[in-house]
Amino acid sequence: MVGSTESSDPRSRGRVPGGLALALLLLATLVAAGPSNSDLGVRTPSARPATAVAHAAVLSGPGAAAPAADWPVYHQNPGRTGEYPTFPTFAGPLAAGWSTALDGAVYAEPLVVNGTAFAATEGDSVYAIDPGSGAILWRRNLGTPVPLSTLPCGNIDPLGITGTPAYDPVTGSIFAVAEVTGPQHILFALDPATGTVRWSRVVDLAGDDPRTHQQRPALAVANGYVYIGFGGLAGDCGQYVGEEVGVPASGVGATISYTVPTSREGAIWSTGGPVIDAAGNLYVSVGNGASTTTYDGTDSVLELSPTLQLLSFFAPSTWAADNAGDADLGSLSPVLVPGGWVFIAGKSGTGYVLHQGSLGGIGGQVSSATVCTGFGGAAQSGGTIYVPCSGSLREVQVGTNGSLTPGWQSAAAGGPPVIGGGAVWSVNTSAGSLVALDPATGATLGSIAVGAVPHFVSPTLWQDRVLVGTMAGISSVTMPSVPSTRSTFHALTPARILDTRNGTGGISGAIDSHAARTFGVTGHGGVPTGATAVTGNLTVTGQTSNGYLFIGPNPTDNPTSSTLNFPVGDDRANGVTVALGTGGTLSVTFVAPFPGPVAHVIFDVTGYFTPDNTGATYVPLNPSRLLDTRNGAGLNGPFGSHSARAFAATATGVVPGNATAVTGNLTVTGQTSGGYLFIGPVATNDPTSSTLNFPVGDDRANGVAVALGAGGTLGVTFVAPAPGPTAQVIFDVTGYFAH
Repeated sequence: MVGSTESSDPRSRGRVPGGLALALLLLATLVAAGPSNSDLGVRTPSARPATAVAHAAVLSGPGAAAPAADWPVYHQNPGRTGEYPTFPTFAGPLAAGWSTALDGAVYAEPLVVNGTAFAATEGDSVYAIDPGSGAILWRRNLGTPVPLSTLPCGNIDPLGITGTPAYDPVTGSIFAVAEVTGPQHILFALDPATGTVRWSRVVDLAGDDPRTHQQRPALAVANGYVYIGFGGLAGDCGQYVGEEVGVPASGVGATISYTVPTSREGAIWSTGGPVIDAAGNLYVSVGNGASTTTYDGTDSVLELSPTLQLLSFFAPSTWAADNAGDADLGSLSPVLVPGGWVFIAGKSGTGYVLHQGSLGGIGGQVSSATVCTGFGGAAQSGGTIYVPCSGSLREVQVGTNGSLTPGWQSAAAGGPPVIGGGAVWSVNTSAGSLVALDPATGATLGSIAVGAVPHFVSPTLWQDRVLVGTMAGISSVTMPSVPSTRSTFHALTPARILDTRNGTGGISGAIDSHAARTFGVTGHGGVPTGATAVTGNLTVTGQTSNGYLFIGPNPTDNPTSSTLNFPVGDDRANGVTVALGTGGTLSVTFVAPFPGPVAHVIFDVTGYFTPDNTGATYVPLNPSRLLDTRNGAGLNGPFGSHSARAFAATATGVVPGNATAVTGNLTVTGQTSGGYLFIGPVATNDPTSSTLNFPVGDDRANGVAVALGAGGTLGVTFVAPAPGPTAQVIFDVTGYFAH
């Protein structure tokens, strides 16, 4: 996204009056009879603000990706798909993991941000938890929850934090809404590292009665706002009106809102919360309203702009009967389906497909079918939707033409599902069990008890485990470990363990073409006996022909794959992760197009893997630029030769403070001489190993896995053959290792 621009977006700051909203709805009804018709990554950044870039990343479409290992909002992404593509394939049987008691029931879906789990409770507390062990890292109590005895109705006692919080990668805050004694609803911005409250503000709108308004939907963060939905308590007592509220994520600026134009009810309460499309527009569902004679904007799906202006709506032609019989659409969050469709199924049991961006007005659906009574948040993969029903789970298919075809239905579970590892994961709320279902047939793959759970509880997938909120706290479930194929990482200071120019590694002299050579790895450079694989940097120099190098665990004179390709007379390097062979060895082969040429080979080791849990585990990230000396990111100005400089890889918050190593891409550009770069945990003016070799005037990059130094720093050195030359350096992080 570097190099793109974003236009300004003047934002309306006022609350939408009910009369105006209703007029817009009626106008939409009249018009909605049918639907409306090769530079190696070295780029000069535009003037686009960093915050704009980050928000664009959040809004890259339904299912817009957070880092694959994270679960930063309800159902993982702004599109609320609930799909976790890196979850390991279901292997069964399921095993109980840790279970951690907290100060109240966990109605909100647990989150995972930068390898730390977060749980919010009805005790008005937010907890940071180690998702591997269940250990509490910190707790922040935000107030005193409201006893049910002080409310006119309801079914949660006490009432604290019910809606799922949301993490904002732009501000680096976790947002949660707590209902506290008064009562009142307060939005808190928390530092995920410490739990410190950065700011807070009351989010009850003027004229509202906080006793009758409940904040149950999951929060969403987009467009620079935190979006918060409000409905009523179980029992629909008292005077309340459904609302969607927007608060600036910075904590500075006016609150915006949309109020359902009904005299009473019209709750925005579905636990899945608002769904965000690629343009930043919100889709919400609305419950039954007071009117059965004049349409009042209830029993509907709404499309709202980033500033919460009404763009389009849909209501069934049966809205009056739905309102009278509490059979509305507000119980399920809308689902955005590829191809420009929206799916919804509410309490009536009828499912509808709508046009995204032009929802159709009253009776303007594209297709409909009997599905089930939907509650909570669905999961979606492509055109397949898994709908949480009352006591069951239902598969439906939305065709490319907007058709709706119901599929299998399973009574084994019915809580809001998520998808990962070839399974659909849902909680049987009556039995208190986590269930894995076959996504193709609905057959039960596995099931395990997790204890008493709240209504509409939805699981969270993280690495190889499932996290479930319970009435007592949070529990984890794991799939069987496979020690023979799973390893953890140990970072090393780069060390040269092979150099055929001087005999390091036991191979002396240039190697011939098609003649594999083996060298020892364990016992050298800090790699212990028992290591199963290493990371490092493979370099060729002094080659008398073009060709390629192969490195692997077993010697082969005629490899069928290559590791490093090169022309004649050009030193080149490539970062590698490679399994070790018998006895902790590696074998390297030089392959030339004809007999006779030779090449010198160098290997610098940077880390190793062991088949246990003693090392660090890997967390992939969306690539993020941490260093660009051209514009002052990380360090300012070009490097001089033999003058080491350090930058903090953890400074921007992309890499957490507990990381021990990172993976990334090191790039050189604008070099006025040939030479090489070194990157490592310690800044050194005269490094003994190299990371990236290059000639003058040739932008080059190399993938690396590198240990972090004290304070999360990395040292970089440019080495030229003579004093005077300079070089610009770029580093993009792609992941990190942490214990």
